[in-house]
Amino acid sequence: MPHTFWSADNQTTLHIECKIIPASNSEQFYQTYAGLGYDADTLAHINPLQILVTFVGGHVSLTEVPKPLWLVIKYLLVPILRTFNVFQPFYPEYTG
Repeated sequence: MPHTFWSADNQTTLHIECKIIPASNSEQFYQTYAGLGYDADTLAHINPLQILVTFVGGHVSLTEVPKPLWLVIKYLLVPILRTFNVFQPFYPEYTG
């Protein structure tokens, strides 16, 4: 669920401390995403299709993508990529 935070006066620096407790397969998501980024030297160099498959596998939505397009990606594109074993959401070398 997206969240927006701001300071009341819009001048004071806002510091947020949070604790993320992995649920479901979110730990695998973070491990895979970090591992892919490490192997690619930066997150910007990961194949965009791999990113989509990993996000869908981790039950993470890209909120910048319009919802109708995201539904096509989630229910059409990603299953095709997975069926033909082009990309997988998680890899054992990252998730240990």
